[in-house]
Amino acid sequence: MFTGYFRYMLALGLRHGTVDTTDDLTGIAIWYRRDETPPPHPDHLYGLDEATGQYAPKFLLLDAMFEARHPRLPHAYLAYIAVDPAVQNRGIGSALLAHAHEALDAENLPAYLEASNPRNRDLYAQHGYEAGPPMQPTSSGPPFWPMWRGQLNGGVRSSFPPPNPYYRRPR
Repeated sequence: MFTGYFRYMLALGLRHGTVDTTDDLTGIAIWYRRDETPPPHPDHLYGLDEATGQYAPKFLLLDAMFEARHPRLPHAYLAYIAVDPAVQNRGIGSALLAHAHEALDAENLPAYLEASNPRNRDLYAQHGYEAGPPMQPTSSGPPFWPMWRGQLNGGVRSSFPPPNPYYRRPR
């Protein structure tokens, strides 16, 4: 199921985003420019269903949760970053981030991502990202942290943007 899902996400990234890889393909990052909320793609539902089968509704729930918290101002969105487990902890993910951040800083463009675990959240914080309150798709699901790397204004990064006006934090 995950193999099909990530193949589908890679195809979308190649078609609609920017895909950075290491020369030996042990690391990959998929980025999208978000100048506005993307219109829904009717083919996305079919592609997701084809890639994940009976698990498609769970992935659609994640998509909806992520979109509800997504900032509504221009930025770069790191949808996925992955490093081959055999070569993790060697700086490959950090190198992919640094490569993208160099271009983003030249444009003074902020970046956004969702961290899927505390270890990744802490890594992104080392690269200038600020974590927002965690979100969970279900009460038993894992937490995800929305993270923002703001624009530089006088050497200081701008803070996390206000939440989407349609999002209501659970009480």
